[in-house]
Amino acid sequence: YTIRMLLPNTPQARIARYVGLYIAIGIVGIVSTIFVYGAVSRTNNNHLIDRAETIAAGIDADSLAQIVEQPDLKDQAYTQKVLASAEYAALKTKLSDIRLVNSDARFVYILTVEPLDSQAVFIADSEPMDSEDYSPFGQVYDEASSIVFDVFNSAKVGFEGPLSDRWGTWITAYAPIVSSQGTIVGLVGIDVDARSHIANAIAFALIPMFVTLIIAFFIAIVLYQRQREAIYLEEKAQFL
Repeated sequence: YTIRMLLPNTPQARIARYVGLYIAIGIVGIVSTIFVYGAVSRTNNNHLIDRAETIAAGIDADSLAQIVEQPDLKDQAYTQKVLASAEYAALKTKLSDIRLVNSDARFVYILTVEPLDSQAVFIADSEPMDSEDYSPFGQVYDEASSIVFDVFNSAKVGFEGPLSDRWGTWITAYAPIVSSQGTIVGLVGIDVDARSHIANAIAFALIPMFVTLIIAFFIAIVLYQRQREAIYLEEKAQFL
């Protein structure tokens, strides 16, 4: 009797219980989706940072230090000298190979901060020299954020995005390149298309939402069957 008083079986009470149940299921689904999205995003971001660190560790820092020792990296005569060197060709080939291995990455490149005017400039990238997206040696990266300079000055990894520049909108990880003398000679940047990166996280995040919808569907079927039984019993009782 007490249970019947607390949970009356009138149509209005049943509807209220059903609405409350579906609201609870919806809240669980939304919270689960947000949690999974955050967890997948953090995992993907950390994986991108790990790859940047691995690439930076594979760069010959001492050879790079000799290339960037010139105070004015935008000097045309010095640029031509660097472009004709075997060291630069080997560096370009290495970045191109790394880009092929990391199929989700659009650009892999090396930046440094020029001591003459403290500008971020490109040293090399993974693009062929005939590509319209190729960044030549000494090209100023005007869109460089404070993260670039923080990584260069602190020797700590950096991460940013989504952030737009002249080439698109990216999720980017940076890792410092440190010479054997302990000086920072540059940093590795790896760009992943922001839309693909976010879409990947959303795809995983939608899994708990689909599961929630399936559960809600089966609950609706069960409740419908119980409602039909209740109506049948009520009509039978009225008849008797």
